[in-house]
Amino acid sequence: MKNIPTDPEERKRYFYNKWDTLDQKNNFIFLKMMQQKDLYAEVLSVLCGKEVKNLKQIDCEKYFQATPNSKSVRMDTFAEDENTIYNLEMQTAFRADTPLRIRYYHAAMDTHCHDCGIEYENLKQLSTIFLCDFDLYKYQLPRYTIQSVIKELPNYPYDDRVQRLIYNFNAYNKVDREKEQKLYEVLGFFAGAKLAMASDSLYNRLTHRHYEVKMNENWRLDFMNTAMREYTITLDAKKEGILIGREEGMLLGKEEGMLLGREEGAIIGAAKKEREIARNLILLLNADDDAIINTTGLNLNEVRQIRKECEKNK
Repeated sequence: MKNIPTDPEERKRYFYNKWDTLDQKNNFIFLKMMQQKDLYAEVLSVLCGKEVKNLKQIDCEKYFQATPNSKSVRMDTFAEDENTIYNLEMQTAFRADTPLRIRYYHAAMDTHCHDCGIEYENLKQLSTIFLCDFDLYKYQLPRYTIQSVIKELPNYPYDDRVQRLIYNFNAYNKVDREKEQKLYEVLGFFAGAKLAMASDSLYNRLTHRHYEVKMNENWRLDFMNTAMREYTITLDAKKEGILIGREEGMLLGKEEGMLLGREEGAIIGAAKKEREIARNLILLLNADDDAIINTTGLNLNEVRQIRKECEKNK
């Protein structure tokens, strides 16, 4: 935040120009790219390992909350076809709790998409795919396929119609190109690799779509306005937190209070500041845990507690 101009007009120009630095991994760019239905379906086909077609409307930043007091989730992309529900996520910040997020996402998808009274044999397949800018399991593999198994009968099929795929796109060069050329192209694109491909290749179509998004002036302005709004919320909460810290420090006495106003009071203010920022990001922008953690420096448990408080007070 220290490099962001304080003057509103200069700040607006700053965020307007920042658009030029955003790459394909940026969440805003990624979501705009995936709004192209045929391209999204082809990317899903490659990542899921099966043909995906006849998708219903693609929802970006899909919000689920089963009950007023339950934990809410926001999915990057969400779509359905006749037999399967798909969720494709872009994950750039390391999250050790990714398997637990997938578990909760699946619960939300099942609850939202299946009507009361549906027979179990009619449940749709769930496919959740995480495109990660890190190697969750540190084995330098491009793909980790997570399946439910019977421990005592590992070779016996256990079909719960759930597909969990975690991709490490930085390991794109480990893909067997003879068997999975398109997977090599998709992962290479998101890794930012410069690949020499035929003009009609999936890699070049992704590259062209990225160019189209970046050239869209309306989306540039949307990004600028969103960034301005988020910055204002963060700045206001920061100022309020520092003020609270000074006041609470002063309440403890004269000389002692002055000292704590500078030291412990500042710490109190900083803590209140970060919690207030998190609260505003949740209530006003419905920000996800990653965005709040990156903005405030709070840990995941702290963010979850604040989110629970916000949902209880709605």
